[in-house]
Amino acid sequence: MFDDSKLTSIRKDYPILQREIEGHPIVYLDNAATSQAPMCVVKAIEDMYFHHRANVHRGVHTLSGEATDMVEATREKVRAFINAASVEEVVFTRGTTEAINLVAATYGDRLCNGDEIILTTMEHHSNIVPWQLIGKDKRIRIRVVPINDAGEVNLDEYADLFTEQTRFVALAHVSNVLGTINPVKEMIAIAHQHGTPVLIPPVADRDVLVDTLETIDALLLTGGGDFNPLWADEEPSPALHNINNVRDLPELLITRLAFDRQIPMLGICRGVQTLAMALGGRVHQDISHDPTNYRHSQDADRSEPTHTVEIEKGSVLYNIYNKEKLFVNSFHHQAVAAPGERFKITARALDGVVEAIESSEHKAVLGVQWHPEWLGDDGLPLFKWLVEEGDVLRRAKLFHQRNLTIDSHCDTPMFFPQGVCFDHRDPKVLYDLHKMNEGRTDAVTMVAYLPQPKPEETFADVAPFPVDTPKAYADLIFDKIDEIVLSDSRYIALARSREDLLRNKRNGVKSLMIGIENGLAIENDLQNVKHFADRGIVYITLCHNGDNQICDSARRTLNTHGGVSAFGAEVIREMNRLGVMVDMSHAGEKSFYDALEISAKPIVCSHSNSKALCDVPRNLTDDQMRALAAKDGVCQITLYNGFLRTDGKACINDAMLHLEHAINVMGIDHVGLGTDFDGDGGVPGLADASELINFTKELLRHRYSEEDMAKIWGGNWLRALEANRKL
Repeated sequence: MFDDSKLTSIRKDYPILQREIEGHPIVYLDNAATSQAPMCVVKAIEDMYFHHRANVHRGVHTLSGEATDMVEATREKVRAFINAASVEEVVFTRGTTEAINLVAATYGDRLCNGDEIILTTMEHHSNIVPWQLIGKDKRIRIRVVPINDAGEVNLDEYADLFTEQTRFVALAHVSNVLGTINPVKEMIAIAHQHGTPVLIPPVADRDVLVDTLETIDALLLTGGGDFNPLWADEEPSPALHNINNVRDLPELLITRLAFDRQIPMLGICRGVQTLAMALGGRVHQDISHDPTNYRHSQDADRSEPTHTVEIEKGSVLYNIYNKEKLFVNSFHHQAVAAPGERFKITARALDGVVEAIESSEHKAVLGVQWHPEWLGDDGLPLFKWLVEEGDVLRRAKLFHQRNLTIDSHCDTPMFFPQGVCFDHRDPKVLYDLHKMNEGRTDAVTMVAYLPQPKPEETFADVAPFPVDTPKAYADLIFDKIDEIVLSDSRYIALARSREDLLRNKRNGVKSLMIGIENGLAIENDLQNVKHFADRGIVYITLCHNGDNQICDSARRTLNTHGGVSAFGAEVIREMNRLGVMVDMSHAGEKSFYDALEISAKPIVCSHSNSKALCDVPRNLTDDQMRALAAKDGVCQITLYNGFLRTDGKACINDAMLHLEHAINVMGIDHVGLGTDFDGDGGVPGLADASELINFTKELLRHRYSEEDMAKIWGGNWLRALEANRKL
């Protein structure tokens, strides 16, 4: 919002606003009819009339040349401002009325009898009459969005107007009569779900790029001219031509942003080069200097395949076409030189030129050097793939809108004392506010992780920060979390219950729950359980790697207690009394079964996998899983590579194998997800919080119902949480 001094400064730039009407400073709201001009516009018009006035594009004399250059420079500024691909897309009209008439007259030619157009009740007549005239000539039906007593559109009623015959939506961003600001972002999204184009006035917004990505489910990167090599810190080759700096930057930015948001992408020709340049690869400025028997810029018709590409078996491209060779067209002199770590080469021409790359991180991102849009049925499979992947993302986003999504375990707080900026996209951590938004997760439990000292060590010897006691360290971590929440309270809030989580989601706020990993923080004082319960913790992982005063661990154990200690039994009962969940991840098998017997409330394993699939002491046996389910507990599969497999690098597919094994053993009501991000959790496809929507996409691909997905994504965890909170 502008303060008074800023508004005063703006008014001074408009001479007419210095007038008074009936003793009051003028307030002018009729910009839809006639906009007032600031001094910079008045002076520009004055300069044109006094010094350069001449025909534009119709004279060869000096004045005409100057006038033409000034108009075209203006066209370029407009093109850059609205992010158009070319100045040829910029058409100057005398006003919005003429612009709408132009669109109606041209697009209207494509409409047929029975087609429908959607308008709103609050439209200016300039956005009504042109469509009425077309409707009269072609029997086009105009459907009108009603408004309520507050002068606002009802989005549900708007959505109900769409039919198979809807061809166009024309709406005002702001009503000049009512002053209503329409929710155009949401209205565009609804229209796009029906494949319907939308006409709105251009809106200046610094977040326009991100807002645009919020409304799409897939991104197509098209062909075009060369990239400016300066983007890659290279000097231009003599063969470089047709660069467009203004196009370069928006495409590089939108590619990076789309990649972070897991939006499916298909790059064509220049588009495959865009993928490489935006995401760590390198592009040959010119391949014609390399000796080859192949021509990569054909003279034949664009629909004519002129050379062969060889496809890697097992790649996404191979799965699309189910063949190792493909005949394609070719119109390029630049090519991907190195794909970078985020991509792998999946097709080459016979002379070795890169013809296709795809994500090496299990993302729906693919680029090809040829032009499938000109190859008819042979090109169609690539576009079908993009549409199908876009539909999966669309359904995943709808699921996240309708359901709570909870990650039960991460270790990010251990980095907070190092000055992590949670409200920035911080490369030091796998969880921050931006990554949560991109991955569309509602809540995460952030734990105070306490390393377990060896018998000959003190806690101060192993503590990451200068504190003497485990309790003091846990409090330090929770203090840092409190500071982060207070500084970003518009976007983050603490939560301890289902009610807290639902309220935060309704308010558009991400939820942080807190817990303790390693009951060492209790020290030897039962009062500390209440101390941390009062701070709002939802669970305590009773131990970590090594026995403590509460129980024996699965790793580095000396079988100190033969399971849960007598003091540990008291701790469990006190946790039951105070509504704090008992977490047995990291616990030895005897400790696990002891806790099941002692606890009167369901226990959880916040981040544990299946020992049957990955035989390490830390994972749960099938018998443990069955016993946990019998007591209405929950096992949250985790993304730590060493708990997913011991014979190589794990990926999202391995996480799904562990999930489905747990479901087969325990049932759908006893599983969930605890990523262990920033505790060495994270695998390709689920590498950080921004990629968590990929987990939802995999659940959809495995054909889970929305009800079952909601259980996996937090419903089961919440049931255990609420059961522990009941007296």
